[in-house]
Amino acid sequence: GEKDILFGECKWMNRQVGAKVLSELKEKVNSLNKDYIAEKKISYALFSKKGFKADLIKNAEKESTCLYSFE
Repeated sequence: GEKDILFGECKWMNRQVGAKVLSELKEKVNSLNKDYIAEKKISYALFSKKGFKADLIKNAEKESTCLYSFE
């Protein structure tokens, strides 16, 4: 709906993506205009060529984060 926003990032590298990438994405989102993201349901999606590290998988399970791997 109009109150939902999906923020995502793609990493096309020959190594697994860790929790730091999600943390950095959240920092970018928090730097956006507060009026733009106020009262919106924010979800995250990460795409990776080589999969994800265990720390990121654990964090994603607790939050609105979808992980997509091309491996």
